[in-house]
Amino acid sequence: MANIRTSLNDVYFMERLADNNSFFHLLTPSVKIFMTLIFIISVVSTSSYNISRLLFFLLY
Repeated sequence: MANIRTSLNDVYFMERLADNNSFFHLLTPSVKIFMTLIFIISVVSTSSYNISRLLFFLLY
């Protein structure tokens, strides 16, 4: 029973987050997908030994 309660609390928390009106919530989904793809391509194309660039992605 605790598992169901935890799951319902998680769903409720996600619904509260979805109701926000921040800058990111107002962006269209296509812009969010495009930026996510750019981020993934950038991280994958960066050398794993270049720590300074990887730290920059961590900040993003």
